[in-house]
Amino acid sequence: MTILAVETSTEHPSVAVLKDGRIIDEVQWQSIDIASSLMSRIDYLLKKNKLPLSLIDRVAVSLGPGSWTGVRVGLSLAKGLVIGRRERLYGIYSAENIIFAFYSTEFPVCSLINALRGNFYYSISEDPSQVVITPPKIEQGKITEILDRLPNRTLVAGPAVAEISEAIWNQHQKLTVASLSYCYPKAGIAGRLAEMKIRKGIPSPLLEPFYER
Repeated sequence: MTILAVETSTEHPSVAVLKDGRIIDEVQWQSIDIASSLMSRIDYLLKKNKLPLSLIDRVAVSLGPGSWTGVRVGLSLAKGLVIGRRERLYGIYSAENIIFAFYSTEFPVCSLINALRGNFYYSISEDPSQVVITPPKIEQGKITEILDRLPNRTLVAGPAVAEISEAIWNQHQKLTVASLSYCYPKAGIAGRLAEMKIRKGIPSPLLEPFYER
């Protein structure tokens, strides 16, 4: 199975191509204007790897939560790429993407994404490898309330990690904070997660941006 994965829920978007679960190539960049650069990055990636769209079996795309504009742009472009064949699309939530990146850890993982107005989206998984079968519940709350409820040694990851003050982290030293380079959802992870779900017969969630809910 050949998958094109598109992750646009943050200002660090990425695109990747995968073959049978292996990441063949991935491009990540930084931009606040994803719409102006996304298609050119996809074209570059496909041409570099000599992959016409006709050889792409599935397109995995981020559903958020995250950037309102980024999620909308990525989903709209992905729908255009499959030319009306919606069954070729597979949606991945950025929260499960972040958690699955740590699938081999033996500790709980909490994804953290800014929900604006002082709130944060968060998802907690006791076993990150299980997000393949059961997507984590995405909840919303204030940062101190979220961190207070986490078990000891929980690994906290996600783009909002950089937005939390050092004073707050110092009050929660029972937790482990992921390096920022591992906190952004990535297209390669989305593609791997989508393929595993597809092979297990798990249908895609509704292809609707999370911000609309």
